[in-house]
Amino acid sequence: MRRTRTMAAASSFVLLGLAFIGQDAQTAWGGRQNAQLESAVTGDANAALASIAAKLSQAADAARDIAGDSFTMAELDPATNTLHLSVTASISSKQLEQLRAMRGQTLDIQYAKYSYNALQKLSESISANIVSWRSKGVDIRELTITPSGELQISVGSDAATAASSLDSVAGAGQIVTTPADGDGRLVPLTYRYNDSTSWNGGDFIDSTVNGLSADCTSGPPVHGLTDPDHPQYLLTAAHCFEIGGRYSTVKNGFYRPLYGNYYNGTGSAYSDLSTIGTVAYTDTNPPGAGANTYDTALIATASSTVDFNCDWDCQGRNTQSGSIGNYNNDIVCTSGAFEGQLCDITVANADTTYCPSDANYCILHASSGTRSGYIVAGHGDSGGPVYSYSPTSGKLLIHGMIDYGRPGTEVDCNTSTPNHDPQYRICFTKVYWVGMKAIESHWNIAINAG
Repeated sequence: MRRTRTMAAASSFVLLGLAFIGQDAQTAWGGRQNAQLESAVTGDANAALASIAAKLSQAADAARDIAGDSFTMAELDPATNTLHLSVTASISSKQLEQLRAMRGQTLDIQYAKYSYNALQKLSESISANIVSWRSKGVDIRELTITPSGELQISVGSDAATAASSLDSVAGAGQIVTTPADGDGRLVPLTYRYNDSTSWNGGDFIDSTVNGLSADCTSGPPVHGLTDPDHPQYLLTAAHCFEIGGRYSTVKNGFYRPLYGNYYNGTGSAYSDLSTIGTVAYTDTNPPGAGANTYDTALIATASSTVDFNCDWDCQGRNTQSGSIGNYNNDIVCTSGAFEGQLCDITVANADTTYCPSDANYCILHASSGTRSGYIVAGHGDSGGPVYSYSPTSGKLLIHGMIDYGRPGTEVDCNTSTPNHDPQYRICFTKVYWVGMKAIESHWNIAINAG
């Protein structure tokens, strides 16, 4: 008889995916928001702010290109249509002139101690030695670049002691050490059905190996830049394939543990799911001790230029325009197969390195978002796209891939996904995603734009 267990029982951080191990169940993300959540994200005021935020994000990308190695950080203020830009004193007068010539928003420029590139290099050097640091009593949780040009490191151990140790590997004034909030665990996000080639972002995906099943969401459709034939892929989370790893076969659909079968749209029992493709490349999962990871995988398949942007059982979709950076106070949407599209998510911590307290590795280029106490994503949504809408074309600007939920922000999913027992799913009001720009660089890929 099938018995169940949550992902928390198998791992103390929270991935947003659903995994069913024989008759056992690891949790996954999915489901539809209830009427209260649907009504909470409507309104012209929110739509206007989201449009301004999207324009500011595009301006931030442009400003970052202009500033080059002098760039430190950009923050958005949609309420006042202001772009706050931090740069180092090394910026040239010509670069400043080009920045001040930008039109369409108020530009506030301030000087920072160190550049983004210098601080990111330091961050990755420290996080790559997470095991060593913790053996010395320095419990590193999160590494974030600040507008003032410092690397803020939150720790679960004594902050003063940690500061003394960390300062020994950094330049003067590079690191600020602060106490971490919470216990530092993460919740993985692993679980639309009945789709067809060319495959879309936001599909239900299932991988079953020797009777062990895991359900997640397909991420943005992408293509390779190195191979002459520019092969196509679907992006998703590497932790979706902890059971099968590389070369796992991926199918379209999701498993119903209470019924012992798959769902494809009519409520009957189905086992003949359409094959999407095979995992061609994946980051090692779980990563080795002391490793940094992007937690990403590429499914080799004919992929479209489209992501679903509606509920779990809908046909709505939109075309991808390209990738875009993550900046604090931007406003984005998630599109997990279970929870469907959820918008009005405010970026709270952009482009951080997160080191789960219960794991000896760190996740690179992670951004987090919240939604005024409402659901951001849930189990089974792992791998799904994070995006905003272009203020000019209305197409999707891809910010990243859904990855983890933050413990301490769990809520009931109230899912309407058919015949799916809520005991297998948890939802979260704070979620982490991996930045698309970093993923593109990591795998030498690009968004399929239409």
